[in-house]
Amino acid sequence: MLFSEPGRDLSHSAIMFDHLSLEAKLQALEFMKVTTPYELHWDVIPLAQLPGGTIGDYTQAEIDLQALTQLGCYRRILF
Repeated sequence: MLFSEPGRDLSHSAIMFDHLSLEAKLQALEFMKVTTPYELHWDVIPLAQLPGGTIGDYTQAEIDLQALTQLGCYRRILF
């Protein structure tokens, strides 16, 4: 179980590496410049947090989008 500071259980709304599709996993690893999820402890630490609800309430595409966005993969650089 994952608990936040106030003691809330976050295990149902945390996005873990295993929740991602294969394409999203590869994109996340490439973005973070690592070869395995273990280098960033993604086997035990969540990648991202859902804005509400639980993993079961979201489609695979929505889970991938939330995780990759929160990691910064889609950050735009404006000059």
